[in-house]
Amino acid sequence: MKPKGKLSYSPTQKIVNELRAHKRFYDKFVTLDRAGRVKKVNAKDVTARAMTLDNLRSNDHHVVALAIVGNVNVLVSRDKHLQHDFKNVIGGSIYQKATHQHLLEADLCR
Repeated sequence: MKPKGKLSYSPTQKIVNELRAHKRFYDKFVTLDRAGRVKKVNAKDVTARAMTLDNLRSNDHHVVALAIVGNVNVLVSRDKHLQHDFKNVIGGSIYQKATHQHLLEADLCR
């Protein structure tokens, strides 16, 4: 991530478990958080919103809910089902390749 980029995050149990399961990413996440580059979104709000989402192809209700509650309009993922859900519910941009890195330089967190 470039100096202006930020990552949205919510400390829901599912997201925390997924972060901890990927040690290499977790270490980078901690570094970004310490540098003030993580936008934290209320976990209770994300969990409540995730429970209202029906008819998603993916099993990533928590990610879509985070995008809704956190006003996120960019997804970085190779998960085709999540991409479909994100596009249909959020309508934002989806990046999935290393060549897209230059597109993530701006601070898009509101």
